[in-house]
Amino acid sequence: MFYRHRQALGAAMDEVPAVALEADREWSERTGRAYGLIERYRCDGAHTVIVAMGSMCGTARDAVDALRDQGQAVGLLKVRLFRPLPAQALREALAGVPEVLVLDRNYSPGHGGVLHQELRAALYGMAAAPRLFGYLAGVGGVNVPPAKIAEFVGLANASEPQPESIWVR
Repeated sequence: MFYRHRQALGAAMDEVPAVALEADREWSERTGRAYGLIERYRCDGAHTVIVAMGSMCGTARDAVDALRDQGQAVGLLKVRLFRPLPAQALREALAGVPEVLVLDRNYSPGHGGVLHQELRAALYGMAAAPRLFGYLAGVGGVNVPPAKIAEFVGLANASEPQPESIWVR
């Protein structure tokens, strides 16, 4: 029975993105606002795209605006649906982007930043996949100001990606 249960669970999870998009479409018809599974912010022409979820994204938007004002081609990709991860949408959104910086507030001991690891798996085998940097920042609700996020972008630009997430302050 466990086998069948897990198989049914997997099949149900496969339906989640379509159900979420349908709910988003209905919401949009009623309110005029749509959200989607991911949100792109100033990603057109970006050399570096910050990928984050939740409350980190508002601060990251401020950092992106400041970096753009300084002439740096930086964008933000907000992940709105995590389980199941919308891998195909992420692959499409990050196609042609040279560098991706993942900001994780969610740490899994022995595994690292959860979003970083999930995104690594989603991009695996992608032709011309971006260089992927994972930073553990704001874990436990610690404030991460926009200037700090801008520092992380500079840190990524000056280093080589690591398979594991890196703790930053």
